Amino acid sequence: MAYVYNRKILYVDLTNRKIWNEEISRKMVGTWLGAAAINTKILWDKVKKGTDPLGPDNVLIFGAGSLNGTVAPALVG
Repeated sequence: MAYVYNRKILYVDLTNRKIWNEEISRKMVGTWLGAAAINTKILWDKVKKGTDPLGPDNVLIFGAGSLNGTVAPALVG
């Protein structure tokens, strides 16, 4: 299922005005199936315990799953 993902993360640092991207490993895609799981893993790794939810050290994550843009979610039910 790893071929479905673009396997790239775009980072935007508004404080330092920098933009860069990093590739997600195949192992991470295989271990953390779906955008919600990958986003949760990134959040867990990037945010320290006790971070102010509205502070500058917190992160905001947007992620699209492998079924976004398809009719698959509409077929449930």
